[in-house]
Amino acid sequence: MRQMLGLAALSILVIGIGSALPDVAYSQSKMYWTLTGGAIQRANRVGGDAENLITSGLGSLSGIAVDLQGGKMYWTDAGFGWIRRANLDGSNVEDLITTGLVWPTGIALDLQGGKMYWTDIGTDRIQRADLSGANVENLVVVGLIQAEWIALDPAAGKMYWTDRGDQSIRRANLDGSGVEDLVTTGLDGPRGIDLDVSEGKMYWADWGADKIQRANLDGSDVQDLVTTGLDRPQGIAVDPLGNQVYWTMAGIPQIKRAKLDGSGVEPLVTGLNGASGISLGDPFNAPGTLPALGGFGTVLLCAALAGTAFLYARRQRTRAT
Repeated sequence: MRQMLGLAALSILVIGIGSALPDVAYSQSKMYWTLTGGAIQRANRVGGDAENLITSGLGSLSGIAVDLQGGKMYWTDAGFGWIRRANLDGSNVEDLITTGLVWPTGIALDLQGGKMYWTDIGTDRIQRADLSGANVENLVVVGLIQAEWIALDPAAGKMYWTDRGDQSIRRANLDGSGVEDLVTTGLDGPRGIDLDVSEGKMYWADWGADKIQRANLDGSDVQDLVTTGLDRPQGIAVDPLGNQVYWTMAGIPQIKRAKLDGSGVEPLVTGLNGASGISLGDPFNAPGTLPALGGFGTVLLCAALAGTAFLYARRQRTRAT
């Protein structure tokens, strides 16, 4: 009986953790985006309740990344060569990095590791720093022409980026080592990139080809998802839980979304002028969530479940004899 209770309690714990994660995902179910003309806005994920968050003191904006649990949004400002952050309601703007940057574009967060990563077209570098802006590091400084957007898979220790200078998508380890070519043909100005690591997929917006595409994380099996109704798509954000992909466009003043297979395209927000980066925030990329345990934590949970089940089975066999 004791083993049965232990197994039941641990199962309830695991189920409880799993069921709580979607609540985190949608507790602040907003999408955030930048306008190149100098504004940050947000709306709910069906396009309603659009609001201005920051409309002054900004230059030419590009990438944006959201930390839901920390209540912060981070963005790159190519006009001033800055990286800044603020509360999710736009208050308490902080300067994080204001020197050494020329044309920062994409930005992504590793909240478990306490780092932010960005691309800089002006310096042809991929860099990272603490979330406070301290301890800036150069990661990739060769082989880049116009590296645009960046996406992270912290659990696997990988970063992915698009380069519209040589029409490629690449990845490397989070320290910049082990650079790999993933997609090097068939692209015409790839911009935004985002990942669905649960399904082993990467999604990107191709500015020149007017396509939303995806492939396996190793670059194989490239698929066209959306090929009509686009004009210079830029930022992209994937919502695996909601089975949706969102994107911005420079040529059409709208934010649209579709299902992850490209079907069911629908406009969400209209009347935008130069929408660029977009972010939904990743509830699994945060300290305290189950995936933050990493591989070792997952092994411990599985071992605990297996051990309890084994003890219970042995007790049953002993009773049977």
